[in-house]
Amino acid sequence: MKIGPGLVVPALAELVLLALYVTDVLGDAAWPDGFVVPGRVVVVVAAVVIAGICYQAWASVTSQQRTPLVHASAGASLVGGAALASAVTAAGAGRIFGAPALATLGTAALVAAVVCHQLSSARRSLS
Repeated sequence: MKIGPGLVVPALAELVLLALYVTDVLGDAAWPDGFVVPGRVVVVVAAVVIAGICYQAWASVTSQQRTPLVHASAGASLVGGAALASAVTAAGAGRIFGAPALATLGTAALVAAVVCHQLSSARRSLS
């Protein structure tokens, strides 16, 4: 099985997203003055990258090839991206994520999307 950018890029985006989530929400970190806005931008870009790749994978297969994993990946990535965008825009001063519940929902949905995407890609490459 060949590992291409369609599998590596979402995994790297998810690692960055998880690091920021754990540090900001679970660790309750105090960010330096110049890091909050770039951190929010990184979160939104990571969510867009994951949602874009998962949606592209869903759109690139025919309806007969769309397994439940492909549907789950596309749906979870869109829900996760929307939740993280809401969490970032609701953030107060000095925070990357505003609502912890939305941040948790968005992060969990994007983790599920990346896992489903990788599983569906592995199943397609094996068949």
